[in-house]
Parts: sequence; C-alpha cells; structure tokens
Amino acid sequence: AAASIQAVSRANFCRQRFAAMKLAAVAVQAAARRAHAIQTLQWSRWAARYIQAVARGVAERRLADQWTLAAMRIQASWRSLLAQAALAESIEAATVIQTAGRTFVARCLRERSQRAALLIQAVARGRIERRLCDAWTLAAIAIQSAQRMAVCRRLIASSVRATVQVQAGARGLVARRVLRRCALACTRLQAAARRRASLVAFAELKRRHFAAIAIQSAGRVALAIKQSHAIRKVMHLAALAKLHQCARLVQTRARFLTYRNCRRAAAAVIARRALTAITLRRRVRFVRVVVSLQAMLRARRTRSRVYRRHPELRNIAARAAEAYRKMLADPSLCLPARTKVALDILLTTKNLGQLLSALSSLEMFTLISPRVAAAMVEVGTVPVMLQLLQLCNRSLPHQKAVGHVLRILANIGRTPSLRDRVWEQREVVPTIVELAQNYREHEQLLRESLVVMQQLLVTGPREWRAHVFQKMPEFVKRLDSILALAKRKADKMAKEQRPPNAPSRRDAKKDPVKRAADPGPDNVTRLSQLVAALKGSAAA
Repeated sequence: AAASIQAVSRANFCRQRFAAMKLAAVAVQAAARRAHAIQTLQWSRWAARYIQAVARGVAERRLADQWTLAAMRIQASWRSLLAQAALAESIEAATVIQTAGRTFVARCLRERSQRAALLIQAVARGRIERRLCDAWTLAAIAIQSAQRMAVCRRLIASSVRATVQVQAGARGLVARRVLRRCALACTRLQAAARRRASLVAFAELKRRHFAAIAIQSAGRVALAIKQSHAIRKVMHLAALAKLHQCARLVQTRARFLTYRNCRRAAAAVIARRALTAITLRRRVRFVRVVVSLQAMLRARRTRSRVYRRHPELRNIAARAAEAYRKMLADPSLCLPARTKVALDILLTTKNLGQLLSALSSLEMFTLISPRVAAAMVEVGTVPVMLQLLQLCNRSLPHQKAVGHVLRILANIGRTPSLRDRVWEQREVVPTIVELAQNYREHEQLLRESLVVMQQLLVTGPREWRAHVFQKMPEFVKRLDSILALAKRKADKMAKEQRPPNAPSRRDAKKDPVKRAADPGPDNVTRLSQLVAALKGSAAA
C-alpha cells in the first residue's frame, strides 16, 4: 500500500511538473512569436515607407499600389514561413523535453527500486545479525552463570572440607589433651591408690573418667554448633551471590531491550530522513535538469535566429571553437603563455607590426581577465605604454597603436587597486590630454582618451582632481577648448540629424553588430563631466 501511494504521489508530482513545463514552454513560445512579429512588423513598416517614398518620385500611383500589394503578399508568406518554422521548433523542443523527462523519471524509478532493495537487504541482514547477537549474548550469560555456580560450588566444597578438617583437628587436639590429662590423672590416682586404698582410688578414677567423657562430648557439641553456624554463613553468602547474579541478569536484559528499542527507533528515524533527503535531492536534480534543458533549447533557438540574421556571427563562433580546440591541443596557445609572449614583445621589440599584434592581444586579454592587467602593472608596462603614446604620430598604424594602448589602460583602470598604480605615473595626465587635443577630430580615439581620464579624475579620489586643477591649470584650459570644439561639432551634426557618435552608413553596412551597438554617452557629455569634476574639486 505504501509503495502504491508513493507511486501515485510521484505520478501526480510528475504530471504537475510536466504541466508547469508545458505552460512555461507555451508562454515562452508566445512571447517569442510576439517579439518576432513585432520586429517583423517594424521592419515591414519601414520597408513599406521606404518603397512608397521612392515610388512617389519614380512611378505612378497605380504602380506604387501594385508594389505595396506585392510587398504585403511577400510579408504574409514570410510570416507564414516564420510561423511554420517556430511551430516546428516548438514541437521539436516539446518532444525533446518529453523524452528527457521520461528518461529521467525511468532512471529515478530504477535508482529508487535499487536503493529500496538495498535498504530491505540491509534491514534483513541487520535483523539476522541482531538475532545472532541476542543468541550469543544469552549463551554467554548462561556460560557465565554456570561458571559462577561452579566456582561457588567449588568454594562451598572447599570451605566444607576445610571446616571438616578443622573440626577433626580440633577434636583430635582436644582428645589428645584430655587423654594426656586423663593419663596423668590416672597415673597420679594409681600412685595415690597404691598409697591409699585401691577401692577408693578406683571409684575416683571411674568418676573422673566419666567426667572426662562428659567434657569431651560438651566440646564436640560446641564445635558442631560453631561448624553449623559457619556453614549457615557460607550458604547465606552463596544465596546472596545467586541473588546478585539474578539481579545483574535482569538488569542486563532490561538494558539490552532498551538499547534494542532505541536502536530500532533511531534506525527508523534515520531511514525516514534518508528517504526525505533522497526525495528532495531527486526533486532538485529533476528541476535542475529541466531548467538546463530549457536553457539549452532557448540558447539553441536564440543562436539559430541570430545566425540567420547575422551569418558572420556563425563564422565567428566557428573560429572561436576552432581556436579552443587548438588551445587544448597546444598548451602554448593558452592565456598565460600568450600573455607572456605579448609582454616580452612589448618590453623588448621595436618592430611596429609585432607591437600592434602584441597590443591587440593584450587588449583582449585585459578585457577578459583582470589577472592579466595586474601582471602587466607588476612587470612595469605602464611607463612603456605611456612612452609609446608620446612617440606616436597621426599615421594610421600609429593611430591603431594609440587605440590599443588607450583601451588597455581603460581595462586596467576598471580595477581600483590598479588605478592607483596608473596614477603613480605622473606623466599619465599630460600624455592623455595631449592625445585628446591631437585627436580631437577622431571620435573614437577622443572617446577612448576621455574614458581613461574619467577613470582617473571622475571616479578616482578627490585629491587627484584637486592636484590636477592646482598643479596643472594649462591642461584644464586645454580640456575647455576641446569641449568648445566638441560642442560646435555636435551642433553641426544635430543640424544634419545624425548623433555625434553614430557610425556612418558604410560602417553600418559592413558591421551589423556595430550598427546595433549602443554608442554610449557622447564626447561632449564626457568632457562636460570631466571639466565639471575638476572645477568642483577646486570649489570644494
């Protein structure tokens, strides 16, 4: 009955979990369809507006209506195709989830039956062992009691023999003494009788003989009484020993029964707790498996959609997987080895091509691992990079090197402890301000220079801003002039209805990821924040 109840409860739990999973899958599918429909609708609206705007100046109204009808038919067919693909994906996902769920349930049932069989076998073996232990205990108690009884009998027999020997010795001693006295008395009486009359002497001798016999009998009676008292004492001690043995036997049996009951109760509690823990672990494991399966399916669908929209990302992922396999095959391609090689090139070589390759690698390494940034600071690469920035000109290779160095400094500045080590280089602020002024027309390099200065002067301590404002007032004036130029450029771009940091149409066509990326705060905002922070520290 308990097994059937457990089976019914497990079935109910599995059905509830499956219903919840199905509802979650339906909700996720509905949200995905809605998001895809909204996105498709936005793209279709934009396409329709664009087609209408071009058609008004090129063709007549009738031709524009035909194009609109054709676009609507294309959109309808595309939506139906997407809906069919999403439906096929959802059916496949549901099938996979159901298969995984059935497999997991069957595996759980099998493991539970095996554990139940092992538990039953353990209980049976424990019961058999306890019975054998009880039999051995009773046999040991019987052997001990028989041994104690034999010892007591031996003690009683030895005491009786000793008492008899003592009594015999005492009687012989008393008899010998009485006999000596009687012999001495007889000798004296004989001597006296010889001197006196023989009849009187004989009568006296007879009287004394009877008196000696009476004395001997009285002594024997006294010794017998003493021996009987001693025997009674010995028997009393044996009875007491027997009572003590019985009491110990009863106490041992009561303790054994109490211990056995407590052990059985503890075993039952432990078994219940073990079953509860096993059930909870299985439930948590099942939930984790379901969540991981759902996450895998969502990731798979997301990747497929992203790859359909941006096929170049598929190539990037393939290259990343190939690089990972190569790294596993060749340990020299792992991060520590490549970092060491790049640092050696940065600190020793003067070849611009090798420097660009090393700086590009270090930029990526510092972005993904703060330990690489700490290692770079420890080996003293910050002064080398600042010297490299001072030696660069406005050529395209040097601009690439400047961009790599600025991004490396920004990655290092994300850690507060490493930011202090960068500030210790006193030429860092003049070098970065000089770069910002030289590349004020280059939006990307200007933004990266401002990011480094914001890490040092805006998010850093107030003492750093006060030091720059008091000791380096010419750099504050340069920042004001760069801010004025940036504002005029932003106003000019606002008239053209294009954001300051937005990529050009050519860059957007070449790199869709860059087109969809968030440009962040523009250079005017960054410069305004920087100048306000410096002047605010002076006012404080």
